[in-house]
Amino acid sequence: MGLLTSEQRTAPWRAVGVVLAAHLDALMNRPGVVMLGTTLDMHGLLAILIGVKAKRDLTGLPNQLDNIPIVTQVIGDVKALPLAP
Repeated sequence: MGLLTSEQRTAPWRAVGVVLAAHLDALMNRPGVVMLGTTLDMHGLLAILIGVKAKRDLTGLPNQLDNIPIVTQVIGDVKALPLAP
């Protein structure tokens, strides 16, 4: 098998991004959800990362969205840093 093109390497990540974008508003409107992203799960598969403020905020989160696994992480409050001048 030859080397993968840039398109072949990034296509799976973009596909996860499309699923994440489709569910972004619903996920971010859930109590305690403070961040969303993409990651790898414990099996090395592409996954959606949901960060929450506290352990209690994990209740009711999905295990997958559109066949993409979900990884959750308790990260606490997120504070935005000011933009550099």
